[in-house]
Amino acid sequence: MKSIAALLSCLALTAASIQAHLNVVLTNDDGFGSANIRAVYNELKKQNHNVLIVGPADQQSAKGGTTVWPTSNLTSGGRGNLLTAGLPYAGTEPGVDNPAITYFNGTPAACVFYALDVVAPVTKQNQSVDLVVSGVNEGSNLGPLVYTLSGTLGAAYVAVGRGIPAVAVSGQNSTKVDYKDWDPEDESAVANVQGRLTADLVSALAYGRDKTKGERVLPPALGLNVNFPQINSTCTGLPMIQTRMTGSALTDKVVFTAAGFPWSSDLPGSIGINTCVSGDCSLPGETLVATTTCQTAVTVFSVDYDAPQGYTESVKEHLEYTVLDKMNTAPGSYKKKREWTPRGRSARAE
Repeated sequence: MKSIAALLSCLALTAASIQAHLNVVLTNDDGFGSANIRAVYNELKKQNHNVLIVGPADQQSAKGGTTVWPTSNLTSGGRGNLLTAGLPYAGTEPGVDNPAITYFNGTPAACVFYALDVVAPVTKQNQSVDLVVSGVNEGSNLGPLVYTLSGTLGAAYVAVGRGIPAVAVSGQNSTKVDYKDWDPEDESAVANVQGRLTADLVSALAYGRDKTKGERVLPPALGLNVNFPQINSTCTGLPMIQTRMTGSALTDKVVFTAAGFPWSSDLPGSIGINTCVSGDCSLPGETLVATTTCQTAVTVFSVDYDAPQGYTESVKEHLEYTVLDKMNTAPGSYKKKREWTPRGRSARAE
């Protein structure tokens, strides 16, 4: 597997130079009727990837990795009113003869499972899936708190858990544009700029990959969280740089509305989500990069949630030295509490 730096350098290659074409499942949490998912589909197809859309029938933001299955046929027209009430819980876009563009009335995570286990094998679209792409989301998904909450990221990390490499893609531009209001020929449209950047990144992942040898685009248990900056006439989202999820990340705190009801507000600086205990602590935080520069943040995440060994050994020692001794000795005779200090490295908070 090439390094992330080498991967990002591949973005300079033209689509014509890409040798390996991937079988891609494409989903999101904003609904299969969003302009963003269709722009990504178009750009991936232009670069000769095989693409299967299985997107939520309607808006499914902030669902995280929850799996919610449909229990009835559609009760509304879905995102952009592309559908009508009474249609089956899953199907292809009405009036479009393309089995590769499908909807499913479930959460993003459920869409991924349904794509892998039902749609791909039954329709013979992408029976062997090389990559799951989730997005581009209408709004950024930055930091560890949002990692657990975002439907865009949830779709990616459940795919990684199934052994399929995945990329979650989000953008600072949060304007909601429906597919029916989107101009695929407008090269400056935000959806199209983000679609091209996403397709270029996917092609960089594919570059030099030998499918006959079973080479993966990402190692097992790893995925990417990609966040574009605010795209406009002076910012096109390049370069892409490697970041980490912690560092300048935000969490939530409770505030009250004018009507006296609780609501959430950003809380910066929490050591809980800004202490680096694994990965490369010298990398900039994705939150700072995506919100204050004209660069795209690319973070490598893992679904192996165990703490690094130095930290687990420290906790084990602490438990053995205090709690377990206290449980197994006479009252008052247990040893003095020992500090929880990791072995082998120092935690770094920002």
